[in-house]
Amino acid sequence: MKKKKDPNAPLEERETRLTILNDCRNKYGPEGERQLRMIFDKWDNLLRKCTNENERKHIKVLAITEIHQKMNYIGGLTVGGNVIINDDS
Repeated sequence: MKKKKDPNAPLEERETRLTILNDCRNKYGPEGERQLRMIFDKWDNLLRKCTNENERKHIKVLAITEIHQKMNYIGGLTVGGNVIINDDS
């Protein structure tokens, strides 16, 4: 029997990307989704080439921040308990 997923647990990366891409398609259409995929590809390529684990963590935060801003998400952004963008609402 399969365990039920904790509803408070964060989504896995693949699920998160699909959710963001779907949101992008709904807000900005196919061209917006294409551009967002290009942003994902840019950061994925940087991560693939990076061997320093500390730098990889910083690259991931930069990627998440860019996507959060490009999508015009309302509210702050917290990654791993660290506030990246303050919630000004």
